[in-house]
Amino acid sequence: MDAEKHPGQAVVILDDDHIGVLSRIIRDHAPPGLTITERNLAEEIDKVVKRTLAKSWDNADARNRGVRHATSAVFRRYLLKPVGEPFTSTVAYIEAHYLVD
Repeated sequence: MDAEKHPGQAVVILDDDHIGVLSRIIRDHAPPGLTITERNLAEEIDKVVKRTLAKSWDNADARNRGVRHATSAVFRRYLLKPVGEPFTSTVAYIEAHYLVD
C-alpha cells in the first residue's frame, strides 16, 4: 500500500521487506561520499545477517555478537564506520526484527 495515496491508514511493513527498511535507514543516515547504493548495501547486510543466523550458536548472546560483527564487517568493507549512524540504527533494526527469539 502506498502511504501517500492513503494518508489515513497505517502502513504495515512485512517481514520480507527487511531490505526496504534497511535501505531507508541507510538513506536517512547516509554519510557523505557513500560509495554503494543504499539498496545494494541493505541487500548485502540482509544476506550476511541471514547467513550468520543460519549457523549454530551456543546462546543468544553469542548469536547477537556474531550478527553485530558480521554487520560491522559489511560496513567496513565499504569504508563506513561501524559506530554511530547509520550503523546504530541498522543494528537496532536487526535486533528488533531479525533476532526475535
